[in-house]
Amino acid sequence: METGGLTRATAPARAGRVALAVSRRESYLQLAAHLDEIEARTRDEGELLVCPILSALRELCFVCGKCCGEAESHDRARDAALARERDLRQDIHVVLETLARSELPDPDARKTQARPHSRKSGMRARGGSPGFAGLQRFQALFGHEIDALAIATEGGPAPTSRAGAAPGDDAPAAGSQFLAKTRPQPSLAAYCLGPYQVYLDDQLVEEWPGHKALSLFKYFLLNRRRRVLKDVLYELFWPGVDPEACRRNLHQAIYSLRHALRRHRSDIRYLLFEDDCYFLNPELEIWVDVEEFDERAVAGQRLEVSQRPADAMTEYGKAEALYRGHLLEECLYEVWVGVERERLWSAYTHIAGRLAAGYVDRREYSAAILLCQKALTLDRCDEDAHRLLMHCYEAQGQRHLALRQFRTCAEALRADFGVAPSEETVALNDALKHLGEGR
Repeated sequence: METGGLTRATAPARAGRVALAVSRRESYLQLAAHLDEIEARTRDEGELLVCPILSALRELCFVCGKCCGEAESHDRARDAALARERDLRQDIHVVLETLARSELPDPDARKTQARPHSRKSGMRARGGSPGFAGLQRFQALFGHEIDALAIATEGGPAPTSRAGAAPGDDAPAAGSQFLAKTRPQPSLAAYCLGPYQVYLDDQLVEEWPGHKALSLFKYFLLNRRRRVLKDVLYELFWPGVDPEACRRNLHQAIYSLRHALRRHRSDIRYLLFEDDCYFLNPELEIWVDVEEFDERAVAGQRLEVSQRPADAMTEYGKAEALYRGHLLEECLYEVWVGVERERLWSAYTHIAGRLAAGYVDRREYSAAILLCQKALTLDRCDEDAHRLLMHCYEAQGQRHLALRQFRTCAEALRADFGVAPSEETVALNDALKHLGEGR
């Protein structure tokens, strides 16, 4: 049975695609880890000419893994939207079927039950109440179209005839014409962690207006649960500018933004204005990766407090997969993004740390290594990730990789901040050296 263009048979297929995307992502990351080990051995043996090639291959593996992660996130967003659409469609069917199958009472039967000398009963004898007559006219005019719509929403057999429905009408044709004019609830899915992407009804939006208009839309996405005063927008996006100039600039940016969104679907007002406030249309079905990341992170923390570590790790894993990169990474110099970006990065490092610690406890060192390598692609000066990598390499009997990781850490800190590694990191490196000398 079809439901909103999605057959039930495709659900297992989509689940299989998600599992395949996860599997391929892990395969790419494992391949990157093996290439890293090969490159280290190659450097130790003095074959330096091959090292740039191995390094480039490793980066390609990381990019391929990232693409698989994005595909997985897209499938999850689509599944959530289609599940809601399926539920709402069933609600529509229930109401339509109830209306289509409702039997009207017989006015003559009402006459016989009325008191002969009652003024109210006399009114019923002359045709019933105005509301009842209106329902009769409605069923006479639209009964078959309601039948057709009920069939269209469920795909079952046509309901039996009811009072007020004229036999012989071509009901399916009328219903099909009405259904063709309707459109599903518009949806919006936004990816703000890592490369910025927006999908309107599963279609990627590729043409955006100017920088200021796009920045406004990003702000509305991250603040979609509240209405934003235009004075707040003046201060955020045009600080120190004359109020009249602010008004003109905001008006132009909003106009450009609305025009760009209407190119996708002209019958929807995506951005509304009321009481001096701008906000996204509440009729939109909106999914934002930042919101789901926060929900998964909070769920994981609650499960940890409830002494359910396995379930907590599952939620943390889902949150970690959503973090494809820093918040709106292309908006490096937008002041309003900075605080939120730091909050999310701090949450991610906590989640990644808890996951990595769980992997180490279970001796799943390869999984911990992949997680640390991802963290270092986001921040190459993350000493916690460097130290954990050193521990994992040592646990796998690859002390040379652990010592090399210390050198990588020291080079990154010196290049970016002009500082040396912390005492904790230096002490770990010294301990590893002494262990090697003792053997």
